Amino acid sequence: MKINRDAVRYAAIVLGIIFLALMIMDFNGRMAEYRRLSAESEIIEQRLIGEAQTRTFLETQMAYATSDDAVRQFAYENHMVGPDDQPVVPLQSSKFTPGPTPQPTVEATELSNLEKWWLLLTGSKSP
Repeated sequence: MKINRDAVRYAAIVLGIIFLALMIMDFNGRMAEYRRLSAESEIIEQRLIGEAQTRTFLETQMAYATSDDAVRQFAYENHMVGPDDQPVVPLQSSKFTPGPTPQPTVEATELSNLEKWWLLLTGSKSP
């Protein structure tokens, strides 16, 4: 049985093209996976930077919370007295009697129908 050399050559070319197509498809798949992993890596890096900034902020807050200035500020805000402080309690005079606070009275003015419609349509009081 005799095999035609041209047929073998065409078969080898077709097999070579199929092999190259498979290699290109595999390369495209790997490149897509690389791009996905690169994007995910950037997202994780940004999250890590944010977490590091949060940690630094919290460490700063902890350092301030354990300082003497924070204790003084807390005591001042809560009206506490230190060992060297003299407490001052304001007292009202026994002669002072608070009176009622007068409330202003509001007098309602009646508008005519024409003034009401004018106010409704234009927004100003006088026609």
